[in-house]
Amino acid sequence: MKAFRVTAVIAVSAAAIALTGCSAGSSEDANTLTVLTSIQSGTPTGDVQDKIVAEVEKATGANIKLVQAGETLPDVYETSVAGGKEADVAITNLAEKSNDWVKNGVAVPASNYLDAWGLTAKITPDALDAWKDSDGKVQGFPYNGFVWPVWYNMALLNQAGITTVPTSTDELISDAQKLNDAGIPRSSSAATTGQARSCSYRSHSRT
Repeated sequence: MKAFRVTAVIAVSAAAIALTGCSAGSSEDANTLTVLTSIQSGTPTGDVQDKIVAEVEKATGANIKLVQAGETLPDVYETSVAGGKEADVAITNLAEKSNDWVKNGVAVPASNYLDAWGLTAKITPDALDAWKDSDGKVQGFPYNGFVWPVWYNMALLNQAGITTVPTSTDELISDAQKLNDAGIPRSSSAATTGQARSCSYRSHSRT
């Protein structure tokens, strides 16, 4: 990676975290920063992303090319790595395939950068802990947290003899069995949106 590009990665990462937003793009020359993002323009989070990109370009003189991959980002990134054309920065969830990127050497840990750029103290310790791998390395720059909401119907729970809401996985499994034994149907659903996302800046390991 050329010296200019490293400087650009630092500027984009630090600015984006400070402004609690995302930026994304793709590199074509020494003056272009490639950032692959799962966040789409036209959404509330995407609007913040676009604003930050414009601000960073104005402040640094860097050219940031956004590559919006949506939910296919892990596959897009790994394919680009295999072809030697990976992005300089990726913004994605820490889940499934991306969990192994640092371990496999296709992304660099953020630990040293967090300290060098004075960001460690600005990020909630729990968020940093959540992004650490088994070696204690912070795998990316967490900037957006969320808690999944849970709905429940106490009337149905009561019919199955359940008087309190489960507070652990074991209790949830046990209560689900009680509902099943009582012939009470259960339902569950999950969804991801641009607003319910925990993202990270990840610099690739190419030199």
